[in-house]
Amino acid sequence: MAERITQKGRLPQKYLLPLVNEQVKADIESKCIEGGEEITFTLMPDTADVFRSELGLAYLLDRSIDRVQWLGQGPFAGYPGRHQANRYGLWAKHKDDLYFEGNHEGIDAAFFSDKDGNGILIVGDSLNLNFEQTDRGIVLTVNAAVSGQGPKFAKTAFPGWKKGDMPVSATFRSYYIKADVMPQVMKRFFSPAAVPAPFKPFLTQYDTYLMKYNDIAAQRSANIVFIGNSITYGALHEQREQTAPPAQCARWLCQQEGIDTIYFRNCGRSGRTTYHFLPRAEDVVPAGDKTYFADVVAKTRELVKANPDLPLVFSIMLGTNDAVERKHNAHTEPEAYVRNLTVIIDSLLCLWPDAHVVLNRPIYNTSDYVTKNGSVASKKSLKMMNAYYRQFTTIVANCKAGHVHIGDAKAYKYFKKHYKTHVFEEKDARGQSYWLHPNEQGAEVLAQYWGKAILLTALPL
Repeated sequence: MAERITQKGRLPQKYLLPLVNEQVKADIESKCIEGGEEITFTLMPDTADVFRSELGLAYLLDRSIDRVQWLGQGPFAGYPGRHQANRYGLWAKHKDDLYFEGNHEGIDAAFFSDKDGNGILIVGDSLNLNFEQTDRGIVLTVNAAVSGQGPKFAKTAFPGWKKGDMPVSATFRSYYIKADVMPQVMKRFFSPAAVPAPFKPFLTQYDTYLMKYNDIAAQRSANIVFIGNSITYGALHEQREQTAPPAQCARWLCQQEGIDTIYFRNCGRSGRTTYHFLPRAEDVVPAGDKTYFADVVAKTRELVKANPDLPLVFSIMLGTNDAVERKHNAHTEPEAYVRNLTVIIDSLLCLWPDAHVVLNRPIYNTSDYVTKNGSVASKKSLKMMNAYYRQFTTIVANCKAGHVHIGDAKAYKYFKKHYKTHVFEEKDARGQSYWLHPNEQGAEVLAQYWGKAILLTALPL
């Protein structure tokens, strides 16, 4: 997010920071516009004692994107105090070009694409865009403040942000472009095939071409609270503290590139529905049952207190018990399911406004079984679960924009195919076999599906 330059053994410290960090406070707003997204961000550094060469919002682009064409100042990088050689026009560079890297000033439009013309279009008013080559792809930074260049071991005469300055901000629009449906107006300016071959006069060069992404990106940690039923809880596991889906998900995330530590709490409760996580006890169905919302709040507060200043994520998978015919009440209708989850999510975000919520589709289980407490599952139950999933877009639309995400939807099909090997075989009240709870191997698979959803939505690289 921000470039923070100090010297440590002659090597720069990692300067691509996660959105939630102790050095720069970030406020980001996004809204959908026709065909794309408009993003406004505001950044405020913690101190003026540390020099930052740039302050902006950074994106790691797909590896296939290898060229950029822009309308703005070029053809060289430009900084305060060093831009006299540039002029306004239409420019293009391949990522391997000697002069590819650096901040580029006064950009009104930039198209980052692969050789076929698939990519992302960035539009704004006289933007500062920094291009940087890494082993994992181009890092694009939309800068709100840029410092001038200076001698190697001294500060520049053109600081981008200094003591007493107000927060810096920028607004830009982004559009995903497919080559086969590129708008005609874009074709007038941008042609990926017309990008010249890279200028590479040397066998090698001293620059960040030699740096790996992990050498410049700070590792990220997070707090995650898992909310669900017996599947989340880890029912039937002999060592559920180690093998339940939340524990395996946290462990899998820690093994991923760019992730340091995941702190988590398992708030799964066996046999519970969306009603059992509502804030008010009087709203729980059936009447007289306990609400576990206070338990979720207590565990979350404990987690946040122990690990402050880290991103907070709620991962939710509910619906399996809502869909069955229960002894004391019928299944939860889709309208009630939407209402319940909306209330739960709104209540959590009221307490933790910066948190993110990931909704995961309930996984497949075999139908036609009767539990020992009298609940009846049938083919109608599976149809009801699928009806819940189709309401996810409504739930996201009902809640705080940009903070609620549709997570995993693929695990359902996986367990429909592999339930006999990845799910415990159980006997119902009639002595008939049914498959509902993932075993240790199945929990590992489910954990990875959840983890991938969290990385893509709430903790993107």
